[in-house]
Amino acid sequence: YIENSEKKFRTTSIKKQTNNPTFEESFTFQLPKHELANQSIRLDVLSIEKSKRTLLIGFIVFPLNILTKTESHWRPMRIARDLQLGESSNIPGNVLLVVSLTHFPSSDRLSVGLFECHNLPLKSTGSPISVYAKVVVCQGIQGKMLKTKRTEVLDQRESFNESFTFSKLGDPANIHVRIVLMQPGFFDKSVAILVLGNEMVAKGTGISHWSAMIERPEVTTSECHEMQPL
Repeated sequence: YIENSEKKFRTTSIKKQTNNPTFEESFTFQLPKHELANQSIRLDVLSIEKSKRTLLIGFIVFPLNILTKTESHWRPMRIARDLQLGESSNIPGNVLLVVSLTHFPSSDRLSVGLFECHNLPLKSTGSPISVYAKVVVCQGIQGKMLKTKRTEVLDQRESFNESFTFSKLGDPANIHVRIVLMQPGFFDKSVAILVLGNEMVAKGTGISHWSAMIERPEVTTSECHEMQPL
């Protein structure tokens, strides 16, 4: 992700049963040329535990100002770096959730898919808490609730693998989606939230993912989002 700005995450596929993974994947970030001098890109290498927690193995920080010193005809650069280990190693961050969005203008439908979920808070036993997700479609800045759906409880699964379709919502520029993780109990407890919509109601990847959905109708776009704790 790009540092010094709203974090826009890109994730590779998971490599299993190897100490020498080869990714062979590339990602594109939209960044104005005049901002390169003050920006860096960070690569985190993570391990995924059986408890669904992600642990930081190491990281690389690459300053992008080197790109401003190259020729105007840019060429791909391959640079080897050793992973750095910091004090934050093995300290999990906020909940991560993979979400897919698809908008069908011709039939006025919106599809929201929920998939892998990592970094859930742990119980005293060391296992992750049980959660379900509420998907709420809201209208306007005031957040008038239009429709609500919920997933099954995640329990020991690593992925929700559920999608929901909402119809007759109108212009996607006037609506937004709230995804709230809930811990079931005598009184259900809110754990984390993600808002997907325009810049008036969302931020970071919530804005960029929503914009990508609108720009590419009837094409499914997926993104790994960092949820905000509640």
